[in-house]
Amino acid sequence: MKEVFVDPTARCCGQPAVVVESKAWRMVVLPTLGGKIWELEYRPKAFQFLWHDPNLVPRPVPFAAGYDAVWSGGWDDIFPTDAPYTQCGRQFPDHGEFWSIEWQYELLREADAVILHLWSVGPVTKTRFDKWIRIPATDSTIQIRYRIMNEGTAFPFLFKLHPALQVNEHTRIVLPRCQFVPDSEFSTWFPAPAQACSWPYAQKPDGSSVDLRKVWPAEAEATLFGCASELEHGYCGVIYPNKKVAFGLAFPRDQLPCCWIFASYGGFQGHQVVVLEPCTANQWRLDQCIENGSARHLAAGEAFETDVSVVALEMDHEDALSRTLQSIHADDS
Repeated sequence: MKEVFVDPTARCCGQPAVVVESKAWRMVVLPTLGGKIWELEYRPKAFQFLWHDPNLVPRPVPFAAGYDAVWSGGWDDIFPTDAPYTQCGRQFPDHGEFWSIEWQYELLREADAVILHLWSVGPVTKTRFDKWIRIPATDSTIQIRYRIMNEGTAFPFLFKLHPALQVNEHTRIVLPRCQFVPDSEFSTWFPAPAQACSWPYAQKPDGSSVDLRKVWPAEAEATLFGCASELEHGYCGVIYPNKKVAFGLAFPRDQLPCCWIFASYGGFQGHQVVVLEPCTANQWRLDQCIENGSARHLAAGEAFETDVSVVALEMDHEDALSRTLQSIHADDS
């Protein structure tokens, strides 16, 4: 396949969908449901990276709905907050204002790629959120460019990627050298006060050590939630040694200095899923971000911009994935 196939009239789970197929990828995007990337299949291995809740299908939900109750999986983008937040009478919804609203889109063609450009305007902040997803005809690296322009009044924010990845007990989580702080509110093994550790090893209250790279079976009935900061390089990923395939995100540390991880090993509604969340802030509650200085601020007429590379590789060793992802933003090291 030398060209990229696009079907803008497709339907998926009963919803309007845009399907893009290249030599390496099959991507399904749901524009009316927050611009969600619903499927991200690596075609040479016929491997679907994104996790889907087997009990929920993506569907329209009321604006400002509680996220967890309707979360069906896939890849959302979170802005301007994770937890709900109120500023000067404005209510910032749970997991932000964009995942539950309709997005517009257009298709742009290059000689060797297709760009899916999506955009929407936030009902609360009045920001215009654009993202350009570039799918090359033959290469296995997708580039996503984000631009959020404030067309209203100034406000604080955080921005997170939120791809939910299917995992199994063979999967390993990959991060560069960093400091990891579990959030005791949602981490089974780390009650308050949670202590920072050098990735990947953390100490439980009983003194035993746990390797945080390991994905546990659903029978563990555990959850892990926490923030990786002081990243040596801007990347994160997962590797599936039994499938000899890996998924990675590479990003600029000046814009996305942290990476949150949410992992359910049976602890959240019995699910086994890992969410990798490159983020602007080292707290997930915006009031705490403001308090510790990690919140970003968007003035009237100002834009926040960043980019991320999405990589699929055929390999079964963590070091090879790390080297590849590190090289993408080598000038940021």
